Amino acid sequence: MTDLAFGLTAHKTNAEKLFTACAFSVPDEARRSCGWLQPSVFTDHRYAQFWQAVLDGQDASGAAMDAGIYSSILGSMSDVISVYDFETLARTINEDAYYLSLAKQLSPLSVALEKRNGSKVAEITQAIGSRVMTGNTDVPDIVDIAGEFLNRMECEPDVINTGFLDIDRYLGGIERKTVTMWGARPGMGKTAALLNIARNVARTKKVGFFSLEMSRIKLFQRMACGDAKVDWRLARNGKLEKADKDRLYDATSAISEELEDRLRIDDTGRITMDEIWRRCARHEFDMVIIDHLALAADTHEKETLRLGKISWLGKLLAKELDCSVHFAVQLNRGVEQRQDKRPMLSDLRDSGELEQNADNVIMLYRDDYYKDDNKLMSESEFTVVKHRDGASGKTIEMMYDKKRQQFHHKASI
Repeated sequence: MTDLAFGLTAHKTNAEKLFTACAFSVPDEARRSCGWLQPSVFTDHRYAQFWQAVLDGQDASGAAMDAGIYSSILGSMSDVISVYDFETLARTINEDAYYLSLAKQLSPLSVALEKRNGSKVAEITQAIGSRVMTGNTDVPDIVDIAGEFLNRMECEPDVINTGFLDIDRYLGGIERKTVTMWGARPGMGKTAALLNIARNVARTKKVGFFSLEMSRIKLFQRMACGDAKVDWRLARNGKLEKADKDRLYDATSAISEELEDRLRIDDTGRITMDEIWRRCARHEFDMVIIDHLALAADTHEKETLRLGKISWLGKLLAKELDCSVHFAVQLNRGVEQRQDKRPMLSDLRDSGELEQNADNVIMLYRDDYYKDDNKLMSESEFTVVKHRDGASGKTIEMMYDKKRQQFHHKASI
């Protein structure tokens, strides 16, 4: 074996080991995204046997034990940056198999050249020229990409604005095919902020709001009460004066007429990301909001991997359905143990997977949340702690109307 072939084999075998560890952790996602990867291209027959079993729908633990690699997989886990890197690793395995097949021809070609065996040289070079990379390798070349880029330059940017003007200016709007996470401690106003955004966006685009915690009636009540300038708590308790009821009737009619079928609120309990995916595909939403991430019904033995799985499926949903996906995320309780309780990126629960899968992360903070403060208008901070396409760290100051559950820019108050 040549040095080149030896190096490629070592690189490929390491990719197979890491890919197997990822597939062991999240077999359903790996099978869904990498079903094109053929076990026959694996160098290590044990990993090939395991992957074939996963493709056949077998239990990952049983498949690993049958292939004799269970302990090897557990040992490889520390080398895995993210269990959702399976697509990158699958492409590496497939590409290395192609290049390795070419490298193995170098030695016989060298012999044929040394012996001046013209027919053998022609045979080998023809075989090399006819080899093609199989699998999911439909990768556009730079000319195709350049053409696509120039076409996009002639079009208006296809971004979705939240209606929170300062946030939109800083982010340049929310791009499609991206995931944005809105993090805060319970009671800070995550649901109110996302409902405000849903309302703003639904004036012109289609929004799917998946409420895994509150009923659709309560959410609509918040919108209508905000528009009617009625305290939602009085509406909830049935203590409205006639004038308030009249304003609520008018607000309800106005919301229905304004938004029509562009805002759909789904409050199905125990819903999985697969079911959310099917409903989004049917309605072709421009924006999908999931409130909140941890309440999705997807399962996994480890909570860290369960949350990572949900966020990764949100990423795939955004890319494949050409929409923007937004998750409300509860922050770790540890934020409240610090003197400065403003949240940071590390406060995301099991933040490793969530942080990697998010394109944007925005943290909500209200200082009066930690004080015995009965003010109806609360100063609020929206801090962009992650922005994949630009600088982060920007804090946008807003005002939160507790009575009407609405956020406003300071200048509009």
